[in-house]
Amino acid sequence: MDHQRERAIQLASQWLTESGIVETDDQHPAYGGVYLGVHRPRGAYPKVHHRITGYGLSMFTALHRRRLNAGDLELAHQAAAYLNRHRKLDGYPLVYGACDHAYLPDLLKPAEYYLSFDNAMIIQGLCDLYRQTKVEDLLDMAMDIGSWLVENMQRPDGGFYARVDLARRKLGQAGPTFECDGGCQHAKHAIGLLRLHRLCGDQRFAAAARDVLRWVLGLQRSDGLFWANEKERYVFTHAHCHAVEGLLFGAIILEDDTLFRAAGKAVDALLNLQFEDGSLPAVPEEGRSLPLKALNIIMPYKATDATAQAMRLWLLMYEIGRDERHLAAARKAETYLLGVQVREEGGKRFSGAFHYQEAETSIGLHVRSMLYTWVTQFSLSALYWMHDRENGTAALQTYLRELF
Repeated sequence: MDHQRERAIQLASQWLTESGIVETDDQHPAYGGVYLGVHRPRGAYPKVHHRITGYGLSMFTALHRRRLNAGDLELAHQAAAYLNRHRKLDGYPLVYGACDHAYLPDLLKPAEYYLSFDNAMIIQGLCDLYRQTKVEDLLDMAMDIGSWLVENMQRPDGGFYARVDLARRKLGQAGPTFECDGGCQHAKHAIGLLRLHRLCGDQRFAAAARDVLRWVLGLQRSDGLFWANEKERYVFTHAHCHAVEGLLFGAIILEDDTLFRAAGKAVDALLNLQFEDGSLPAVPEEGRSLPLKALNIIMPYKATDATAQAMRLWLLMYEIGRDERHLAAARKAETYLLGVQVREEGGKRFSGAFHYQEAETSIGLHVRSMLYTWVTQFSLSALYWMHDRENGTAALQTYLRELF
């Protein structure tokens, strides 16, 4: 397993830094940005995605700490400069300071709507890079985005509006899915807000983090799972993991026992969802409701991103409580991840990436054709954490620092 893990880490690191998933042509308008993914087998890259570029800030910074490769830190700086070019610094005041959602290469223009979740992930990435480099412009940028997030996007109840549509001058995105207003994933905003508070001391950011974490407790079911959205239509495991990441991080940083108990219940709920092969369902049986119910009966997808996220959460909890169930589940999850990585025969554009979702159907195995970047970012992070655990170098503070 050690050799398999080391090879998987090497391949995933190469894919994230050398495959073309980062735009490295300094003459390209998207120079420094990270693409959403790559289509297999066509090899086409869709939009440059700014949430994924925010994750890239954190991932490249963590890679630099682990590999001491100056190129990783340069990629992080290029990503930060790219995101800064996509901030709105004039015009409509409701989006001032925020980053737009994406750059669309086919149309040669940005997608001019502004998501709270995208920007929260960018904040945590900027904080990670600032902590490593002490470049003041990074902290200034994070504070500007943070001010936009807490002043314009947080609701009085602590939850968040999902987005601002600049063309329509519209705040909010009503609906029942996890991307909409009141999605449980907004609890993950607490990571970036608390990191920002620690760096700049502005109490607004700590208060906003507490408020969203208290708010999300209202979406937790009796079995520990989080509804994807306050409409309480379904559970989406990927979004559940986002919520737990924010909740557990916040509970530890804020030393809040109520939050910690809720996070522990949510982490243990994932144990009950894990399949024998180590994977997690995209939409668990317990949480299905129409129209997703029909889709998942036809295509009962296993989710690589949620599996990697759960693996990290189990390793975090193991460092705290030494519950052997968590370590056993993390090891099973690792076995699954290693089995869904594209290996060397995939070619440079594909080799090292992880498949997003797969489903056993009546006509055989169906695998999603897009290799999404965030799936490999989360999977690589999880494999590094398991490397630490199995080699006796695991540390809670390292895991907290690298959580994104």
